Amino acid sequence: MDRGTYEWSAYNKDIHEVPVPLTTPSKLKTHPDVHGYKHKVRICACGDLVRGKDNLFGYSPTCDRFYILFVFIRTTLLGYTLQHIDAINAYTHAPAPQPRMMYKPPHGIVPSDPDKPLLHALRAIYGDVESGRAYYLFWVYILEVYLNYQRVYKFGCLMMKMTDQGLILISTIVVDSAISAPNDTITQQVVQEIKQHIHIECKKLDFFLGININYDLENRILKMDQHELIEEAARKFGVNLEGKIPLSPLPEQAKITCDDCPENVNPTDATSMRSMIGVLLYVSITRPTISYAVMKLATVQDKPSRLHLKYAPRMFKYLLNTKMLPLVFSAKPYPLPDGTIQAADQPIILADSSYGDGGKAEKHRSTGGYNVLLGGAAWVTKSNTPKIIADSSPKAELQQLYGATKQVMAIHNLFNKIKQPLSEPIGIKQDNNTVISVFSVSSNNKNSRHWETKYFWIEQVME
Repeated sequence: MDRGTYEWSAYNKDIHEVPVPLTTPSKLKTHPDVHGYKHKVRICACGDLVRGKDNLFGYSPTCDRFYILFVFIRTTLLGYTLQHIDAINAYTHAPAPQPRMMYKPPHGIVPSDPDKPLLHALRAIYGDVESGRAYYLFWVYILEVYLNYQRVYKFGCLMMKMTDQGLILISTIVVDSAISAPNDTITQQVVQEIKQHIHIECKKLDFFLGININYDLENRILKMDQHELIEEAARKFGVNLEGKIPLSPLPEQAKITCDDCPENVNPTDATSMRSMIGVLLYVSITRPTISYAVMKLATVQDKPSRLHLKYAPRMFKYLLNTKMLPLVFSAKPYPLPDGTIQAADQPIILADSSYGDGGKAEKHRSTGGYNVLLGGAAWVTKSNTPKIIADSSPKAELQQLYGATKQVMAIHNLFNKIKQPLSEPIGIKQDNNTVISVFSVSSNNKNSRHWETKYFWIEQVME
């Protein structure tokens, strides 16, 4: 047994829950992967906190694409170094979160004292929900109290520190951290400071949370893909490239609605669907083009029909055929769809909507969304079918423009928090002439006011 991690103890029903067999090692992450493949979606201590057992805060599975990609993009634009920090035996640095952590010893381990037949966890252990949060708080405490880092947002997944030579950013998911610093010298200084409090390893960031990363510092180009994750997932779900290869994530005329869901569903089908959706959501980090299709499938994951169960493997087949297609960020200017040249370091948003294309099943709701481009590729991707039915094409466009505008505010807020505000306004590209005319300075007539009033009524309903 790991010395210092457990002690032999007796059961106290007043403070301990019923002991369970100890199957999770406390230091080495070697227990079987519940998803069946090695690149599972990681559980991280950031995101929406939820009330857990015994009224303690647990944490929800999430991977914040917005902040992770921001670190990578900013590193590329500035020509900073990018390193991977991995905490060794991470959880055991933190104390056990509760006295309830009592376990039956593994088979073959015999207690020396019959009056103390159980193992009491003294340190946080890998695989326990509250232990994950205990380590997360320990890690944030080191960065904040000892090393004077600041949280960029309240959950602390992204930490920052301003130095004379530039800004240092550390993005952490569970025990893995990506550190962006002006040069290798500063990176090594940071690593040595952290090593005074916790045992870590630092290496070149070429693989992070199932994402393959190829960073060309000299040319300031960063390429990301998840081909290994796609291959592993395809094997798990029995997908191969035999037969017809799809050229898009979903068939062109595919309509996915809850009306198609059966009343009685096989629990195995629902479990399989949720598993596939979980992987697809994670793959969408580097493949934003599948976001809308995954979102539609996610609405039926609890009660999938036979047709839905065909769409998800089809999407894996599409990904398997294009597994090496990377998401590429660069410091070079790039052309937009309208032919204008965009500076790589200036965010730009492309918003659009397809009026009434939801069909009868979705009451002709309009599908739309927007992309935030930074560094020449998609940083933020949003796609949806609003609940409110737009009765004209301009109103459908405005629904997406409303969401895009809120995203502008979030981006400005992020740059202000890292004390590097944007020098220019963030542009939003829109192709609907009516929408453009309504928001132009010269538009101030009776018709535009009438139309704007309807928009503000929609806005109020949405809020």
